[in-house]
Amino acid sequence: MAKELVGFESSLIFDKMKNPLFKTITRLKGGEVITKTVSFENYQKLLEVSSKEVKEKYRKIPKLPKYYHSGQITDKADTYKVSLFVPAGKHQYIVDQTNEVFNLAFPSLLFVLSVVKGVAQHDSCYALKGNDISDLSELYRYPYGHVSTSGSICMGNVSKRVGEMSNADAFVENFFLGRDAGHYYVPGEFAKPKVELRELVGKVDKKGYFPDNWLIPHKKGDRALTVADVL
Repeated sequence: MAKELVGFESSLIFDKMKNPLFKTITRLKGGEVITKTVSFENYQKLLEVSSKEVKEKYRKIPKLPKYYHSGQITDKADTYKVSLFVPAGKHQYIVDQTNEVFNLAFPSLLFVLSVVKGVAQHDSCYALKGNDISDLSELYRYPYGHVSTSGSICMGNVSKRVGEMSNADAFVENFFLGRDAGHYYVPGEFAKPKVELRELVGKVDKKGYFPDNWLIPHKKGDRALTVADVL
């Protein structure tokens, strides 16, 4: 195991032939001291390598989007992975068959996107209980009709183009603007009331909130699927 560095010193000295040398003193945690003498040329190479490593190690963090929870970036601004957490609340909801528009209550939602060249190539949505999130938070099925039992999203004709990470929340806004045709919905598989989708929407609209105890858990084998499993 590498020891923790607590100090480093260097000084210019000369050998008997008046050639420049650098004396380095490295101090490690625990009191260990390492002294070395290196040529001027080797010292320059060491600095060049160290400078290159620092440049490669650090990369500018992009502006973060609304709802940001976590992300992974590449050297291309329009290719990345991001997760967005939307606390429980009301959003627009359109019933495709009847053209009814609701300001409908949703449970907390986690969107997980893999974006390539500015377009969401892989996207999923999960419900959560409460308004907090951690890696250990358990995930539940999205209760309405345009997300599959595995979490995959059906956006219909709504655009999946989001551009750079700073604009990733546009995906969430587009999601709520979409029309729900109920393609995935099966009574009792997405929410505990075993009723048709339009009836479920009516029940939630009347309550004004989505009850956490109506959510159906996602499973990974014999245990609950968690946030850490999908990031």
